[in-house]
Amino acid sequence: MRSRVLFPVIILVIFVFLLAYGSLKLSTRTMVFPWITGGLGCLLLLWEIVRELKEKGEESEKMNFKKAASYLPITAVVLSLLPLIYVMGFFVAVPIHILICLKFNREKWLISIILASLMAAIFYGVFYLALSMRFYEGLLFS
Repeated sequence: MRSRVLFPVIILVIFVFLLAYGSLKLSTRTMVFPWITGGLGCLLLLWEIVRELKEKGEESEKMNFKKAASYLPITAVVLSLLPLIYVMGFFVAVPIHILICLKFNREKWLISIILASLMAAIFYGVFYLALSMRFYEGLLFS
């Protein structure tokens, strides 16, 4: 059971650290998006931790290791977003990352392209145009 709780706890600590560090170093306007997404992420992680702690530890330790190892591929996919954002910026990295995630989960090309394009339009329309939020533009486009 420890291995099933350890991963969400580590991610929660990283989220809280990044939110606190960003709040100290960046302006309030810059931190609106990280507070929204990080806050939701923290709530979901807390829910996962509480749910796992309430469950009875009837599974064998070998099964718990297999469950913990199942987090590794998705962790690699999520961490691939960081270099994409650094090089290409948010508006290009988000649709590319969604396309990678969908293809990683063996979705069809058409549905993957449609969903990535839809997310790009929503991301651009809602955050950039409607809320006037400015995001990091990346090394390529700045």
